Amino acid sequence: DDGFNAHISFGRRGAAELLAEAVAMHVPAKAPVPAPQPPVERARLLDVSHHQATAAERAAGAAAVDVGKVAAAGFAGVVARALFGTRPDATFRQTWQDLENSELVRGAYAFWLPDQDTEEQAKLLVEAVGKLGEGDLPCVIDIEPPTAKGVTEKWKDSITKENLLRWVDIVEDGTGKIPWCYTAPWCWFWGDVLAQRGVKLWLPRYREPRRPQWPVQSELPTGWTMEDLVMYQWTERQVVPGEFGGVDCNVYVGSVEDLWELTLQESMSQLPSTPPPPC
Repeated sequence: DDGFNAHISFGRRGAAELLAEAVAMHVPAKAPVPAPQPPVERARLLDVSHHQATAAERAAGAAAVDVGKVAAAGFAGVVARALFGTRPDATFRQTWQDLENSELVRGAYAFWLPDQDTEEQAKLLVEAVGKLGEGDLPCVIDIEPPTAKGVTEKWKDSITKENLLRWVDIVEDGTGKIPWCYTAPWCWFWGDVLAQRGVKLWLPRYREPRRPQWPVQSELPTGWTMEDLVMYQWTERQVVPGEFGGVDCNVYVGSVEDLWELTLQESMSQLPSTPPPPC
């Protein structure tokens, strides 16, 4: 009877079910799957100039933004315009001082005008910022057409590789850090002259809808690679509570901690060794 009942039981359960049980007895249990780690949150920075100040604030030499409000809004730093050619930005001095006494990383950029004296522009920037230290990003050369006419042959012809490298040499010697370059593919025509010099790239790149999304190699100007890309500007419409108008917002390649660590390095050619996570 026992054998007969066992045979009936086998028939009811089915061969497939018993085979699955037998296989399961010889298959080791799967290792537990680790919980997914949250992506590293990239540091966000604003870049500002006198355009963020009212006419009265410019005349009074006020700062471009209230750095306390910027910090409270969760931003990691501010890059302020120091010069337009040889002309100082009316808000830079106070902005630079306010940032020194804040919890924010600070940086300075110069809108370079190639038809003006390159050495004078570079030296004026060095005078404005002095030797850079902890909490200070490398200075930035902003290379883009200065008028609504965009790229013209006259503007292109006024830029030489010698002048670009001379500006970089003076600013590095004077500040202690290799500068960065802010430029876009549509206004860059000088190959890898700056990339070979160790100058890192800050890329303006807007997409609709406006949201942070890390660029890809095909979107970079000639000569730079993804390893050279340190920051990109993704909108000019960032709102900071209590501030005047929209503000340019940028995303750094690493976290806030990475950003601060970068400012401690003597040579700014070193970047985080791991590739950035997706935005």
